[in-house]
Amino acid sequence: MTVEDTGEDKVFTEPVCNIGVSAAATINTGNYNNVKLGVSLNVPCEHKEIDKVFEFAKEWVDKKMTVLTAQVNGA
Repeated sequence: MTVEDTGEDKVFTEPVCNIGVSAAATINTGNYNNVKLGVSLNVPCEHKEIDKVFEFAKEWVDKKMTVLTAQVNGA
């Protein structure tokens, strides 16, 4: 298990948007067995931060999926 620094708590003074990114993959492990993996991240943000937060969430999810896929494939 790893612990990631999530930074300081943020108090929102404007309406909050919620950015969500999900990824899933089904990997054939042979002998008619499959493993389904999924990673999801939802991040609250201010409207003006939507694009920046989306890129952060997408990169984070992609990185986690790469690690999980490598673990399943024995890499």
